[in-house]
Amino acid sequence: MSAEQTYDVIVVGGGLAGGLAALSLARAGFSCALVDAADPAAMQTEAFDGRTTALAYACARVYKRLGVWEAITPYAEPIRDILVTDGRIGGARRAAAISPFHLHFDSRELANGEPLGWIIENRYMHRAVYDALATDAGVEIFAPAQRTGLMIDQRGAVVSLADGASLSASLVVAADGRHSPLRREAGININTWSYGQTGLVVTVAHEKPHNGLAQEFFLPSGPFAMLPLTDNRSSLVWTERSSSADAYMALDDSGFLAAVKERFGDHLGELSLASPRWAYPLALHIAQSFAGPRLALIGDAAHAVHPIAGQGFNLGV
Repeated sequence: MSAEQTYDVIVVGGGLAGGLAALSLARAGFSCALVDAADPAAMQTEAFDGRTTALAYACARVYKRLGVWEAITPYAEPIRDILVTDGRIGGARRAAAISPFHLHFDSRELANGEPLGWIIENRYMHRAVYDALATDAGVEIFAPAQRTGLMIDQRGAVVSLADGASLSASLVVAADGRHSPLRREAGININTWSYGQTGLVVTVAHEKPHNGLAQEFFLPSGPFAMLPLTDNRSSLVWTERSSSADAYMALDDSGFLAAVKERFGDHLGELSLASPRWAYPLALHIAQSFAGPRLALIGDAAHAVHPIAGQGFNLGV
């Protein structure tokens, strides 16, 4: 068995929240171990995670302060306008057909001229943060690595890994997701509620430019959002009743695309699928405590909300 290695903080979970936490701690002068079961290289591929993040202005400032924003910028599409409407199936085919019951937010109304936010594919955020972590002497990455144990006493915390490594620290940060094993082992309960919905996620290419417009249509079965990406692409986040979502996921690409067109219309010209499809069951949960002895919960380990407003990761930051 290898000798025990000591750090100020151990972060378990190397997703968006965990990676950012480790980098922030290191830049603040703390020694940090980052543990994740996934290979960092795999997390940077489209096949691993097809989701995007709507990054708010305040969160972008965090990335800028940590010196990684320049690596993200080429893949970050500014949100110039937001249109929210009670659009109905077939009712969003042209701008003139938009429901009179809508909200429009224009970035030109902001005094500093900044966009309302940015839409970024998660894989590029992973890449930028892990590239920075790899060159930061304050962080040691253990990934892919399986955590096999956690011991906590008055002296500190010890995390055991499957390869025999033993890591000790004064604090363990649980960034291990909505089903957090660390949260469960610490005996921290959650309040949870299922929305009975599934989020269907796919990247769509379109003939005409979106001009930085993010659109969200409130349909009877749930919100249908098209979020602007670079290169005449948009990220589709389609919320459906879970029973219906299973049926849509079972369609072939042409059938799925036809269902997308029926809802979104043709005002961006011809549409095509530009990525694999993903399905994510949606549920609300919040931990009854965000901390325990020598343990702190962050990100989805602490709380998860409906993606309707794109605030999940922003709340975590």
